[in-house]
Amino acid sequence: MDAQDRKALAIGLALLVVTLVTVALSLLVFLSVLSLKTPSILFLLLVLLVTCSTLLFVAVRADVLERFRFKRFVSHLDVMHEEDFLDYIARLLNRQGCKTTITQGCATGIEIIADKKGRQYATMAVRSSSPLSAKVVSMANSGAQKHGCERTMIVTNSLFSQQAEELAKECKIKLVDGPTLLSWAEQKARKPD
Repeated sequence: MDAQDRKALAIGLALLVVTLVTVALSLLVFLSVLSLKTPSILFLLLVLLVTCSTLLFVAVRADVLERFRFKRFVSHLDVMHEEDFLDYIARLLNRQGCKTTITQGCATGIEIIADKKGRQYATMAVRSSSPLSAKVVSMANSGAQKHGCERTMIVTNSLFSQQAEELAKECKIKLVDGPTLLSWAEQKARKPD
């Protein structure tokens, strides 16, 4: 658990405490309102506070759980051998309706050719613990041209640097980062754009 996770967890716990205290106060006010037999603005404000703090707690908790799920998924990919990672990406593309061929020579950086309805996608699969640079995007772009593919895609368990994203946009290369890869794994991944 890193510092960001601990901070999110602390915020979630603080929101839980605030919610519980607010609920207790609301019950006290509610009981006093019942004895007065008149509606109280204080009671309505407390009900609003309970609702808001509960929604905040749920939102923060969902974010923390999503982060933990992603880290567990990435750690699974991190221990895969390179060939297993490549096969995994090819299987995800197959689930999208692509016919995949794993290239033998990786000198171009393109490791998978995915064919979807006659359109060929040159696909580079990169496992990394740090964001991918523009150099990777440039390598994929030239590799796709050598393979004669119409489109290019880079799939990673990590993220992309801002320069990589800008170059990919300029070269019309589809970038699939770790969070997107996780959603592909959980759903029947959609076809590459």
